[in-house]
Amino acid sequence: MSRTDEAKQIIEAVREGNFRITLHGGLRALERTLSNAEIQNIAHTLIEWKWQATKGTHLFIGWINANQGGGFVAKVENGVVIVTVFRRKLKAHQKARKS
Repeated sequence: MSRTDEAKQIIEAVREGNFRITLHGGLRALERTLSNAEIQNIAHTLIEWKWQATKGTHLFIGWINANQGGGFVAKVENGVVIVTVFRRKLKAHQKARKS
């Protein structure tokens, strides 16, 4: 499967709520107070996607809500989408892509 196809699979799974948060990611999500719905919203409002070859993961950036940016790092392990989430201050060129 190509990296692009894998990224599409990840986005579709996250949009549908079919993902797992790693223990580290779960603790970080609690610290950052991100709900599953907010993680799904990032996937629905995707601004950027990048393959991180050195880490073997995909990086996705989008909107948590109307005013806040965020993202998640994801990979597929044994058919399961694993994510680690974060809040992120969006750059001017990213904000310009908001629809």
